[in-house]
Amino acid sequence: MPRCRHQRPADDNHGIIVTTTTDHAAHALRSPALGALLALSVAGCVHPQGPKVVSDPDPSVKIPADTAAVEKHDQTVVPQLITDLRSDDPAVRLYAIEALHRLTGQNFGYRYYDCDEERAAAVERWQDWFKHRSDNSAATQPAK
Repeated sequence: MPRCRHQRPADDNHGIIVTTTTDHAAHALRSPALGALLALSVAGCVHPQGPKVVSDPDPSVKIPADTAAVEKHDQTVVPQLITDLRSDDPAVRLYAIEALHRLTGQNFGYRYYDCDEERAAAVERWQDWFKHRSDNSAATQPAK
């Protein structure tokens, strides 16, 4: 529970300040209106959780979505994972390359901790691989 610290002057003349602690939650329990206000303020602090999708910019949503996609062997997330290899966030890059490796068995020399230039070259290899894979998939699909 939130606790606030209040200062009050000491009774002596030495200018010493004594600190006391007031528990606002206990006070709020004695007042129904304050209790309701406290409950609403705490409930308002929770970030709403939507569906976990790999395209979400929030790493706390994106990373679990990457893991779930791998568990389901969901190949449709591969383009987004390749995009995530360029992320500024090293955790996003790490989970993206791990997911790609588990889904495809490839890594194309990509290391999430490499400098920007080395990562960029590996991302290009990933993009070329995906383009050729997509071209081959389209050629083998029956005409509609």
